[in-house]
Amino acid sequence: MRYSIPSTEPVSRLLRRAGGWRGISDWARDRGFRPDTALLVIRRWYGRTDRRPHGGISRQIMAQLEHDIAPVVDRERSGTKEVA
Repeated sequence: MRYSIPSTEPVSRLLRRAGGWRGISDWARDRGFRPDTALLVIRRWYGRTDRRPHGGISRQIMAQLEHDIAPVVDRERSGTKEVA
């Protein structure tokens, strides 16, 4: 069985808009996570609705990610533009 590796580009774009991070690795270092672990966890769990992360670090990474990108996602869903 073949699995496709999900792209992390949508997450990177959201992080750039949310806090000016250059990408997932930059965000992970800033939040105290190992960049390779954060990339793996985000590829595995971002966008899934059928299950939640099992391990403690995975849960922490996804909770922090959701916290950091939630304002951007909410703005985009409501259709308002960011005022600079």
